[in-house]
Amino acid sequence: MPSRVLKPGGQFLLRDVVFSSKDRDPGSQFTTFVDAMPEAMRENAGNHIAREFSTFDWIMEGLLTRAYFAIQHVVDSQAPLVEYLVKTVGVAPTIQIACWTVT
Repeated sequence: MPSRVLKPGGQFLLRDVVFSSKDRDPGSQFTTFVDAMPEAMRENAGNHIAREFSTFDWIMEGLLTRAYFAIQHVVDSQAPLVEYLVKTVGVAPTIQIACWTVT
């Protein structure tokens, strides 16, 4: 959990491909993203989306808040390349998982 790595109140900047849930037609966002790539990279960009290596904003924001980060600022002016400035707001609890052997 990243919030155990940073000092309390620590910040980090996350920059990733994140699609907006506000657009009712995600297909147009995907097409715009792929078309913006140089010709040689378009197939890889399409595969990136098809294999779900990118996500929507509501998923990314949920992941960040569940990992004990507060979103301080979002820059989406170059969407779908989005920046999140986040700050730790607590320490994620340690999770212990019981393991056993089945014979």
